[in-house]
Amino acid sequence: MSVSTIGSLFGYVIGGGWGAETPSDGTIQTAIIRGADFPSVALQDVSGLPVRFESSTAVEKRALRPGDIVFEISGGTKDRPTGRSVFVSHMMIESSPAPIIPASFCRLIRPDPTRVEPRWLYYRLQAWWNDGGAWEYQNQSTGISNFRFKVFEREYSVDLPDVGAQQAVSEVLGALDDKIAMNRTWLLLVSQLLIAKYRSYAKSRDGATFGDVADVGGGATPSTKKPEFWGKGIAWATPTDITGLDGIWLDRTDRTISPAGMASISSPLYPTGSIAMTSRATIGACALLGEPMAVNQGFIVLQPKDQTLQLWLYYQLLDRVDEFKAWANGATFLELPKKIFRRLPVELGSEADMDEFAAFATPLMDRVHALQLENHRLAATRDELLPLLMSGKITVKDAEKTIEEVV
Repeated sequence: MSVSTIGSLFGYVIGGGWGAETPSDGTIQTAIIRGADFPSVALQDVSGLPVRFESSTAVEKRALRPGDIVFEISGGTKDRPTGRSVFVSHMMIESSPAPIIPASFCRLIRPDPTRVEPRWLYYRLQAWWNDGGAWEYQNQSTGISNFRFKVFEREYSVDLPDVGAQQAVSEVLGALDDKIAMNRTWLLLVSQLLIAKYRSYAKSRDGATFGDVADVGGGATPSTKKPEFWGKGIAWATPTDITGLDGIWLDRTDRTISPAGMASISSPLYPTGSIAMTSRATIGACALLGEPMAVNQGFIVLQPKDQTLQLWLYYQLLDRVDEFKAWANGATFLELPKKIFRRLPVELGSEADMDEFAAFATPLMDRVHALQLENHRLAATRDELLPLLMSGKITVKDAEKTIEEVV
């Protein structure tokens, strides 16, 4: 085993974003790091926006390839340091219809294959970040958490095992990440299928409102000055729990509240299957609650009076986001008030069509939920094995036995 500075393992590093050179006629997507249980790359199509893309040569320099690492250098918070990373897979590149470049707050890292196995380096970075190592390289001087990337390249040292050991670790952990990625792809395809299916039905606005077909509520926040209101196991959602969600069902939240905290707020504990839609700042991000849950004031929550309308209403919300944004108001940030939303016309199809959609969508949605729960288990297993493998506390064979139980 040898010791190397982390920067010596980077064969190629370049910043992300786009400049003001020659406009591009093609479509470009930016890679934005997101995620809680497992960081992922959200792809944002930036074509058609009022920006001038870089020249095609500059795009080529930044275009992601399989085996690259997208490294976050800005955007951390007081609770989460910047410095997360995402491995670029063949599936990500092959499924994109356009070149992908990192966002402006990311670096593209292309590991030197003569010195390190790329996926092993990614897992080494993950273990370092999970262990809190990134806090040492935060720069808060501008008021925004930025990463001291040059210092990190120069000063952080890595114990480098031989290539065979690197590959063995990568294959074991990669089996879990590949399964997670396959599940995500299936989830995305199902969601695309169901929104297309929903749009295929004829719909009318015959005078009924959202308030007529669903109980429409909101949320609240217990006093942050009372510690006894927090951390006792009742799921409490904020908009970031949904905007960072990979899937449709929200099963867990970053924060929980106590029974006393629940009793202190006016909003209820919403039952499983309720539809939560963000209504402040980000308008229209939706999820189905996978367990009983409280929410903060950044939501509108629908409980259909007829449960057969659950998925019909869920996909209707997704289909009408632009309209909801037009109804939002606010000087500091956009907000769609509940009293306005309740009075908005709901789109209904014939009873036969809505029953058909429910019969078609319900078993698929149950499968989606099962796959999301499986991804949580796979990610938890990976995160448990990662530090043990990197530190040599368990062997690859021991890890393989654990993986066989969950895959």
